[in-house]
Amino acid sequence: MTQKVEIVPGKLTARGAAIGTWVVSLLMLFGLVMAVVVLMETSFSSEPGLAILMCLFWLVWMGACIGIIVQFRRVVRASRQSGTDTLAELRFDPPDASGGAPGDLAPGADIEARLRHLDKLRHSRLIDEEEYIAQRARILQEL
Repeated sequence: MTQKVEIVPGKLTARGAAIGTWVVSLLMLFGLVMAVVVLMETSFSSEPGLAILMCLFWLVWMGACIGIIVQFRRVVRASRQSGTDTLAELRFDPPDASGGAPGDLAPGADIEARLRHLDKLRHSRLIDEEEYIAQRARILQEL
């Protein structure tokens, strides 16, 4: 039983995520400075609505920046654990005609069944739209 394994590079590299972390950190700092300057220039007694709106905007801004930083840090951490700069995904092609586990789709299997299987992978978000289109085209070329 042999299976073809393909390693496909991820779309976001660890270096890109680290740079993104710094950029978003600078944006967060910019938002903090802007909020302080605006709040210092705003009279709370004459413009309480503006002060409240600015505080709400700053909270949303900071929350979004922190959320993005957390996601980028997860990518960097996962990349360090895997020992590569680019996170990758593994794709396992069906086993060859010599055999395989029951339920596996061999390359010569019914095209309709393979397309349905591919559709299930897309709906369960195991593959993205680009991968779905590429694999579908490859299956349809066998017709």
